[in-house]
Amino acid sequence: MRSFQAYPTRHRYNALLAALFFSVSFVLLRNNNNNAASSSFFMIQLADPQFGVLDFGGLNWRPEQLMLNRTVIEINRLKPRFIVMVGDMQNYYQTNTNGENGDLAPNVGEMQVASIRESLSLLDPSIPLQAIMPGNHELGDVPTLATLAAYKEQWGTPHGSFVEDGIHFIYLNSQIYQNSVETGVAAVAKRQTKWLQAQLTAAAADTHVAGVVLLAHIPPFIGDALESPGWGNWALDQRRQVLGMTQQSKAPPRLCICGHFHGNVEHVESAAFGAPLEVVTTSSVGCPMMWNGSTTGFYTPAQASAIAASPSGSAAFNNYIIRNGQGTTANYTERGLRIQAVSDRSGARLFEFSAGKGYRHKWFSIDALGELQAPLSASGALDGLAWTTFHAVL
Repeated sequence: MRSFQAYPTRHRYNALLAALFFSVSFVLLRNNNNNAASSSFFMIQLADPQFGVLDFGGLNWRPEQLMLNRTVIEINRLKPRFIVMVGDMQNYYQTNTNGENGDLAPNVGEMQVASIRESLSLLDPSIPLQAIMPGNHELGDVPTLATLAAYKEQWGTPHGSFVEDGIHFIYLNSQIYQNSVETGVAAVAKRQTKWLQAQLTAAAADTHVAGVVLLAHIPPFIGDALESPGWGNWALDQRRQVLGMTQQSKAPPRLCICGHFHGNVEHVESAAFGAPLEVVTTSSVGCPMMWNGSTTGFYTPAQASAIAASPSGSAAFNNYIIRNGQGTTANYTERGLRIQAVSDRSGARLFEFSAGKGYRHKWFSIDALGELQAPLSASGALDGLAWTTFHAVL
């Protein structure tokens, strides 16, 4: 074998150029990967505009619509990468099983949906609404094949996924994990779980995926992984089955982003089903519920678990909005104080994601959103908050 010096000068020159090219390319590739890992993007989560909840039984949902409109205006100014809507766009129940809609005409739900679309039409076209998913008001507390079909016709497929800068987001139809007793609905839930498993398998095989995030209307649990089932969480058997699968997969989600509760519940994490999962429950962009007369709209895990265990939303409302717990005296004056669509209560949650660092988040009232510097990338809105790293994708 000849030494390098034994090759003609022209060949030695070409070899040196090739070596230099590959060295520079490797450095550039490594730097690009490091930059991608250290860069971040912002997402804004909207939950429960629920047009019609204030004037229950009436046709005035202008207060809730004003809150959503103002939030969309702030979103346009702040320019997040994208937004998500985690359900309960309308207050009108699709099923009306127990007369929840009172004397309202059957077309009121369509009217509320039309108003939601009107508000969302204000969104800057450069800011995509990446995911929208059903709540219990879209499908009914006891969903049927008919309400599932109606939702699909109105809003599209109730579950889906997308990848953004190395983060795999998966959104779910959570109502069928809370109640699947109607004919054919249990089979729909099983198909969604099988689809979810395939999504996680694909995420594990994708070398560009650094973490997985779930989105759902109803939290799988709101205060404790094994809390009593009720209006505000998934059925316990579904929790064990679905989260037992996700958290023991090769791409376990680190975060589940939810709504439904009309209040904020944070710092809830459990490893009961495998890899730790944080569940973040976000208050309403329309009309928050000040359960038990809360002045902050934030609840401890124990407080949230107790309210979520109510057998229905109506029972929770009667016991924790009109009353201060089961068995206490009703005070109907409190109702008007505890449910209001006002800009220092209604709001949205801001998330920052990074493939290399993880995620962090904070709730902002509409008034507080208005105080943030635009765009979000220069705002420092979440500076000082700790990052939570994603689970390794194996």
